[in-house]
Amino acid sequence: GNGATIDGNGAVTQDRVLSVQNGSIVAISNLTVTDGRASSGSGIRSFGTLTLTGVSVVGNVGLDDAGGILVSGNNSSATLVDTTISNNVGPNRGGGLMVFGSARVDLIDSELVGNEAGILGGGIYNEGTLNLLRTRVSANQAGASGGSVQTGGGIYNAGILSVSDSSITSNAADDSAGLINDGGTLTLIGSTISG
Repeated sequence: GNGATIDGNGAVTQDRVLSVQNGSIVAISNLTVTDGRASSGSGIRSFGTLTLTGVSVVGNVGLDDAGGILVSGNNSSATLVDTTISNNVGPNRGGGLMVFGSARVDLIDSELVGNEAGILGGGIYNEGTLNLLRTRVSANQAGASGGSVQTGGGIYNAGILSVSDSSITSNAADDSAGLINDGGTLTLIGSTISG
């Protein structure tokens, strides 16, 4: 991308910025993806094999779930390296990132900052397999103060989650502001949950 920006102009197009179809193999680097607006995966929706390196997914709005990135499907996977997911909004689940079904996502040397979901997983909503390595999840929010069902400000996990050498800090929710493991499998190694 050479530092270029792809602006979805979501208020006009009412569409996501990028969509990766089932069976496709896509690698994207050094690019900003912004201002998508769709039911889910407004920045990027992937049913294929996706690699992001040095990418910023910022300021996208999901009308249902997954404002920033949605990875979904039986054979879908994504590897995010040195990638920033920030200031995305989803009114229900996964403001920044949603891993759905049996999808797998690896986040390496990346950060999720300032994302918001209306109910579950302000930063991340995971039902699949998610691995965080040297990754920061900070200042994300699930719901507004004073509610009763908003959980997992940083991460909501109902799948398989491994967090290594990472930090989950200063997130907000009415219940389990940092992280909630709701019937999933959770492994924490050398990591910090604070604030």
